[in-house]
Amino acid sequence: AAGQLYSYNAFGSGAEDSYAPVLMSGYYGFNTALTVQNLGVNPTDVKVTYSDGSTHTETVAASSSQLFYTPNEGLGPTWLGSAKVESLGGEPIVALINEEGAANRAASYSGFPGGSTTANAPIVMKGYYQYSTSITCQNIGSGDTDITITYSDVSATTDTAEDVPANGTALFYQPNETGLNTGFNGSAIITAGEDIVCIVNENQIDNLVESIKNGLRA
Repeated sequence: AAGQLYSYNAFGSGAEDSYAPVLMSGYYGFNTALTVQNLGVNPTDVKVTYSDGSTHTETVAASSSQLFYTPNEGLGPTWLGSAKVESLGGEPIVALINEEGAANRAASYSGFPGGSTTANAPIVMKGYYQYSTSITCQNIGSGDTDITITYSDVSATTDTAEDVPANGTALFYQPNETGLNTGFNGSAIITAGEDIVCIVNENQIDNLVESIKNGLRA
């Protein structure tokens, strides 16, 4: 779309696996593109396993990249999910995800080579000068897990997504958190029993009820 600007940090190294916690196909007008680069000296088969269980495998030459455009992956017209990206040949890979969509929003984030049972979000907002956030976490472990978010506002209750399956996601949309006051600007800690990776999206919105749920990444 006209006027969009993307930026990202180049990678110093790669790994055999990479995780993309936020992928979208027509989700509130947003779409994503997943690009995977083979950093190795030999070709490798790159397998993308989406959170709905579907897969897509492509052979990627050494020092080359492959685009997996989410709207072309048959995931549905209003899909939000995640993906595990694997280098089946053992060559190191890196992944970059671009987001674009409604209201001329654009963002980029790097795929995660691994995670931990705790994630920290230093900027979390609900209607703070019309800015709000959403936090999407992917379970990259081997079993189901509860994912709990705890806000820095001690008066706010915690929120838990129960039994998130392996390679599944949990979305915490701050405008829907009834325990947070409008105007909240703070932080959050997300914990789980399995390793997780999380992305924070930040959007300036005029109407919290009718707003788009994901926008510019913080």
